[in-house]
Amino acid sequence: KRARKDPAEHNKAATRMLQPSFFRNPLSIARAAVRASAPTTSQYSNDEEVSNIIRLLGNKWPIRRNRAKRFNEPDLTKVRLHSSERYVHQLGFIPTDTSKEGRLPCVVCSWSVAARNTRYQCSICQVPLCKEVMEGETKSHCELWHQEKDLIPACECARKRLGACREE
Repeated sequence: KRARKDPAEHNKAATRMLQPSFFRNPLSIARAAVRASAPTTSQYSNDEEVSNIIRLLGNKWPIRRNRAKRFNEPDLTKVRLHSSERYVHQLGFIPTDTSKEGRLPCVVCSWSVAARNTRYQCSICQVPLCKEVMEGETKSHCELWHQEKDLIPACECARKRLGACREE
């Protein structure tokens, strides 16, 4: 006779089969965990929720590619827009070990055609951002990054302005 499988082992295998493939993506895991543990209050985000998102991203944090697009996703938007005593978005200098000169292209206004290097990065988001207000704008790119809910149109406008300035 064949030995019967342990019911606990059978349940684990069934659970693995039922998990959707999106659970392989660390950001999807973070979203699922935050949704499961999120309180049902009207508050947009709290410190615990933000720390869970960052913790669950693990070695994927800080975000290095497609930053404007990735930080426009719902969970990373919570990190970007959230501010509290624990998470204060302040501009600090880019360490010289990150870049030879201690400068990196601004996430908001730089693109393949025109780049504007900056010495500053956000302490929480860990993205390089311009501190000065560009001509024709009312906010610095740091303020724009931390206040705009939809980043893509704001970044496109800033990039067009920078491109127009460089053409003149």
